[in-house]
Amino acid sequence: MKNIQKGFTLIELMIVVAIVGILAAVALPAYQIYTKKAKFSEVLAAATGVKSAIEICFQTNGPSSTPDMSNCDTETEIDYTLTDAEVGAYVSDVAITANTAVVTGTAVSTSGLSGETVTYTPTISGNGLSWASSCSDTDLC
Repeated sequence: MKNIQKGFTLIELMIVVAIVGILAAVALPAYQIYTKKAKFSEVLAAATGVKSAIEICFQTNGPSSTPDMSNCDTETEIDYTLTDAEVGAYVSDVAITANTAVVTGTAVSTSGLSGETVTYTPTISGNGLSWASSCSDTDLC
């Protein structure tokens, strides 16, 4: 009579467990970066809203005789409330720097984030603005 094999040997099961462990070790860091980027996207969106309000203010008021952004560097001048921009579970603060209108968005220090920032710096170019952006954590931008 022939013996019919039923089930898997111990070595086969150990090989499968090892392969699954290696795949998990590679995938977990990538997943953590992905979730951190997803959370930080709220900060990017909040800062972009303020940036857009500054652009509208600049186009409406035109560049001043001085080469700075002093026409559009406060909530009142841009007609936008910064506390409205800060709505979101992962947004700690959105601020505008006086005279330069540099927009800085800051993440909360919880849920995998640790106060990372995004900074948008305007430059007057002709009749419009161009923006340079930078992040405190380059993996997030």
